[in-house]
Amino acid sequence: MSLRWCELAIDLDAPSLLDIRQPPWFLDVLCREPSAVASVGMHFVDAENNHKASAAAMQVCGHCLVMAECRAVALADASLLGIWDGTGSSARRVMRRPR
Repeated sequence: MSLRWCELAIDLDAPSLLDIRQPPWFLDVLCREPSAVASVGMHFVDAENNHKASAAAMQVCGHCLVMAECRAVALADASLLGIWDGTGSSARRVMRRPR
């Protein structure tokens, strides 16, 4: 079983327990920090359609230690919206195009 950026695992023997697993690098992302969300003014997923918030989110990404891991996930999953790895979904579409 491979893990994407976030995988939901449900133990059928204990349906009341819900386990959300994230890869280890996800603990180091700056966009999880309340201060980063506060500086952007909204969550990074929602920031893409707001120029000021998008620029602020991209600036936070520029200081993140796990940008490479974030970029790999963002490029692998075209359904992800918002700012990932300092890029918006339209920039990632361009990056995915064959050359």
